[in-house]
This record gives sequence, structure tokens and C-alpha cells, in this order.
Amino acid sequence: MLRSITVLISSLMFALLTIQVAAGTVSEQDGRFLALEFTGTYSEFLTQENIEKARALGVNIILTDGEEPIDHIDLSEFLFILSATERFTTPHLLGINRTIIAENLIDRYRQLNQRYPGRISAVELFRDPHDISNRFPVVASQLADTVGSLIETPLFYTSRFFEAEAQPLPSGYHFRGMNVSPISEIHQFPAPITIFSPDEKDLRKSMVQLRELLTADTGYENSILVLPAGWLLKLIDERPATEIALRAFTSGDTVTLPLPAPSEKPLSINWSVLFLFLLWISFMVHFSFQPMYVQSLPRYFLNHIFYVIDVMEHRIRNALPGIIVMVQHALLTGLFLFVSAEILVSETGLSALSYHFPVLFLSGNELLSLFFLGVLIALAMQFVSVLWIHLLNKKLQFFSQTLNLYSWPLHINLAIVTLLVVFNQTGTADSVIAGFSVLFALTWFMSFNVAAIDAARFLDNGKVVNIFLTVGLHTLIVVLLVWYLLTNPAFIEPVQLAFFLP
Repeated sequence: MLRSITVLISSLMFALLTIQVAAGTVSEQDGRFLALEFTGTYSEFLTQENIEKARALGVNIILTDGEEPIDHIDLSEFLFILSATERFTTPHLLGINRTIIAENLIDRYRQLNQRYPGRISAVELFRDPHDISNRFPVVASQLADTVGSLIETPLFYTSRFFEAEAQPLPSGYHFRGMNVSPISEIHQFPAPITIFSPDEKDLRKSMVQLRELLTADTGYENSILVLPAGWLLKLIDERPATEIALRAFTSGDTVTLPLPAPSEKPLSINWSVLFLFLLWISFMVHFSFQPMYVQSLPRYFLNHIFYVIDVMEHRIRNALPGIIVMVQHALLTGLFLFVSAEILVSETGLSALSYHFPVLFLSGNELLSLFFLGVLIALAMQFVSVLWIHLLNKKLQFFSQTLNLYSWPLHINLAIVTLLVVFNQTGTADSVIAGFSVLFALTWFMSFNVAAIDAARFLDNGKVVNIFLTVGLHTLIVVLLVWYLLTNPAFIEPVQLAFFLP
């Protein structure tokens, strides 16, 4: 691995010195290089004016995916790193899409190399993969072998997991790059190529991490820091001192980067707390204006059998409380997914979910997407559950009976989500939150089974058959669904990656 890194950096140094000699700008450097990334949303900043600004900063390298139109720009003094278009790669998708990924990469490589022959110094195969998975090294090596057989340029991939450094580098790769965010804990320069992903919403936090990168000791003879072009150019316009710090970095001088003063965070609405508060208000209003609801709710839990008898003998006739409870529970389910994801999944993890399941998520609004997804799923499943129990039991002649039997246990989830929101404010351990998530799902699961068993007791014939077709079949379907999701790599690997991403 060290030999491969030395070969790569040596080629970079040789090419850079060649360019600088031709331009008459050779200067003493300590092996620290600055690169700008012009990909994705930052590709719009790839203009001749910005290229001149980059050259003035001492930037020698451009990170590009080869898809931006660059014929109109003079890039003759720059080297290129061909960036990946694959993000949040999982072993399963890497295995089944290996040929497509390789063909796309080779096509972009050849197009860029045709424009600027011999100036591509490294090729990034993918970024932010699930490289802490045991299955990753094998499929990653297969892709590297496929690409490496067609091009001789050094290959690498970029990881977000610092713990991946403790694992052997998959064969075929010359080194592993690192993607660093403002929350990453670094003690030295993380990798030969380090890509910085700033927090667009928190300038101070991003600049603190940028200063750490600019001043960190490096364990490599040469290293490259990649910054997003749009963010950096905007930062320089707003804070000119940044330009001085970057020039010091590229020239090997001591870096001093003034930080913006801590800004007071404006008061913002805590949507989960507000929504829970509104749900509790709806519960209390319902409790106050529905006399039957006031009487039957405690009876369901304290005198359950007598409550069931009243329902089956149609003494409790009002269907409205059951409908209201199911609508409240659907909203609770949305809030449950919102809060659980907010606690257990990072912003990068949410982006990974949106990348893998674009139909289910609005990019940039993943938490809100989860809320509405939970509401819709709950409404659909509750409707199917009530219809299922009702149609298979001849004693259930009115929908109000089925609604009141099925919906009452769901009140438990109001308490569970309340505790979940409270614990979200106090920073409780993730394991406790995961436990509450299991309890929420178990309560919902048992509400169907308990309602079906309660109704089956009043059948004159076919009790066992009814229980088999309701409780038995329901349990079987849920178990098979859970088993399928947990063993289906197309689902479970992106979810695991989302939970693990920092």
C-alpha cells in the first residue's frame, strides 16, 4: 500500500513540477496540495473567472466527474482527479452493477483524457461506501480489477468511516481517501487525498474543521486537500483572510485562519414537541366531548372482558372514537419515524436513504418525507387490519365493533411516542430509543391479534379457523415480511449504511 501511495504521489509531484516549470511559477513546497471540486451542485462554478481565482490560491488540481462542459475553459495548467458518480455504495449494488459502473467510469475517463491527455492523476471509483461491511473488500476488488485492466491510472475510493483505516485495503486500490465533515474528529491529516464536506448551515463549525485540516500534521510525504469550489469561493468573498490561509497552506508556511465569532442561534420551533403537544390536545378534546370514550377507555384496560362484551352486544355503538383514534395513531406513526430518525440517523445517513430510495424521499427533506410516509403507511395498514378482522367474523355486524376492539390498544403508543420525544430532548442512549421503537411496533402488532381473539370468542362455530385466518396468518405475514427485509440486501444494506454513517 505504501509503495502504491508513493508511486501516486511521485507522479503527482512530477506532473505538478512540469506544469509549474512551464508556467514559470516553481516554488518551494512541503508536499501539501490544494484541489477544488467542481461536481454536482458545484459544477456551475466551473468558469474561467473562478479558475483564475483558483490558480491564484495555488490550486494545482481539479476534481471533476468529467461530465461538466469544460471545452470553453483553459485548464492547461491543472491536473485532474476523476471523481466518482457513485455515492453511498453498498456491497450488493456494487456486485450487481459492477459492469455498468466500470463502463460509465471508463467512458468518462477516456473523454477527459482525450481533452487533456496524460493529466488524469488518480481515479475515484466511488464515495462514501459501506466499506466496514465484511462483504465489501471482495466486490470492491472485483470492480478495481475490471477498471484496472483497462487503465493504468492509480485507483482509490473515498470513505467516511475512520475505522475503515484499521482494515486491509481491498486489492486493486492504490490508497483510500477520506471524506471529512465538521463533526469528524481528526488528529492528523486523514489520508493522501482528503475531501472536505462543509456544513452549509454552520459556517463557524465548518471553518473550525477547515483550520484543523490546514494545520494538521500529515503522516504522508505529500497530501491533497479537496475543497468544494462553490463553498470556498463564496467563503473567500465573505472572509478574504481565508485566501491568505490557503496560500500559506499551499506554500508550506504557517497557517493562520481567523474564525467568525460564535453566533447566537436563533430560536427555532421544535416541530416534534409542538406536534406532540397538538396530538395531546386532540386527545384531551376527544376525551372531554365524547362521553362514551371517557367511560370505555379505562374499562378496556381495567375491565377488559366486560368492555368486549359491551362491544360485541352492540351496547357501544359510536364508531367515531375508533376513527379518531386511528387517525391520531397514523399521525403518531409519522411522528415516531420522524423522531426516531432524528435521533438514530445522521444527516449524511438520511442523504444515503434518499439516494437509495428516491421514490420515498424528497431530497433535503428526508425527515418530513419519513413523517408523511409513516402517516400513509399507518392509514393503509389500519384500514386493511380492520377490514380483515371484520370480514372474517360473522359476529361483527357493525364496523363500530371492529373499530373499537382494534383501536383501543393503540393508546399505548401515545405514551411511547411521548417518552421518545422527551428522551430526544435529553440525549438518551440510542439503545433505549431502539427499545422504544421495538415496543411501538409490538403494540401495533398486538392490537390486531388481541382484537381478533376477542371477537373470535363469540363465534358459535369455527373459532380455531377464525383465529388461524386472522392471528395465525397475520403473524406469519409479519414474520415473513420482517425476515424478507432483514435478509434482502437491496433493503437492509442501505439502511445499515444510513444508521452507521457519521
